[in-house]
Amino acid sequence: MRSSLATIVLMPAAASALVIIDKMFCSLNIIVINKLKAAPAASTYCSSYLSISTQTKTSTVYVTPTPVTNTKSITLTVAPVTNVKTDVEHTTITQTTTQTTTKTETATSTSTTSTTTLSCLSSAYIAPTAAVVKRTFNNGNDVIVSAILPNTWVKSQVSAACSCLSIATPTTTITSSSTLATVTVTVTNTAYSTPIVDVTTTTVATSIATSTVTQTTTTTTTQTVYAVATAIVSNNLSYRQYTHTFNADTIVTGFTAAYFQGISSKSSGSIPDLNFATAASQVLTLSDSNSFVATQAAMVFNGFFIAQATGTYTLASSNDYIDNWGYLWTGDSAYAWADSTTAYQAKRVKSGYVGGSTTVTLNKGDAIPMTFLWANGGGIGRSQIWITTPSGQIVTSTTGYFVQACSSSIFT
Repeated sequence: MRSSLATIVLMPAAASALVIIDKMFCSLNIIVINKLKAAPAASTYCSSYLSISTQTKTSTVYVTPTPVTNTKSITLTVAPVTNVKTDVEHTTITQTTTQTTTKTETATSTSTTSTTTLSCLSSAYIAPTAAVVKRTFNNGNDVIVSAILPNTWVKSQVSAACSCLSIATPTTTITSSSTLATVTVTVTNTAYSTPIVDVTTTTVATSIATSTVTQTTTTTTTQTVYAVATAIVSNNLSYRQYTHTFNADTIVTGFTAAYFQGISSKSSGSIPDLNFATAASQVLTLSDSNSFVATQAAMVFNGFFIAQATGTYTLASSNDYIDNWGYLWTGDSAYAWADSTTAYQAKRVKSGYVGGSTTVTLNKGDAIPMTFLWANGGGIGRSQIWITTPSGQIVTSTTGYFVQACSSSIFT
């Protein structure tokens, strides 16, 4: 039978200046995150751990005092009668005050001090961005949170977990008041005796308006962060080989992944590429020199997919090549690889040809768990899984994209 399958597994990102926290980290560690959300002390601890400082806002309220009225009465007796008219001329003087504030910006650069090489993984991985150090806890909140966080977590993972809490930045507002200068208005009341003479006087009323101009000076400081780079060495996917009686040439095959979890494997090993096919003799010879008749063979591959670049990967098995079944699991569902949690189920059987594909978005150096089940249901067979990289390149060999689990007990 012909078969085709494309499998994708994503791994944690390599060292970078900042730990990139995305939805996958929060999802993969949802149990720890939920415990932190339920602990009142976690918010205080994480605010301090992430150095979320209170932002101070300043506002000024200007108070205008009640004008002071100076009333003066005079009596003029002239001949003839003097009629006095008083005009008030208003003048406004604007005083400008310059206020200078200084804003400091910090630029961070990362320097790699050493490189740690991993040859196996026990869970999904996100590369740390700072040297691994032992966490210390100085108060009651720290002790409570330390009981929730795994002891093996480094600072970047603690920061990532705290970021999942979405803690709001606290603010405080300082309000100052400024009283404007008091305006004095002089009013003159004049009484006149006959005869009447028209006389006009002018009174000047002066008010002062205050204007504040704020000048901001920005200074930049550079802070160097020393990080430990982590390299993950690709060393194949582990497999277990089984035999079965599912017939791809029947309408109802009854094929199920659960069947292989209840039987013993015939052999095991590890290979780098999930693209292979049987010979015309129906014998399958793998790159690790394991050889067997594959007419009714099945293989379960477990391990971790490593992201070689940041972006979205597509894993796919074509219905033109898979022969006869190719089931893929990624993320947490890969550990137990149940029929109901597959990323896709590709098959080439009598009832129809069905391809499958799925996408995963990772940062460079990230790794996620992956399980791939291939099975042949009679005659010749073929396994096929191709990878489309973030740049759009289609890779027809999975070599270099996988690392084995540190223990066989990690996957079912």
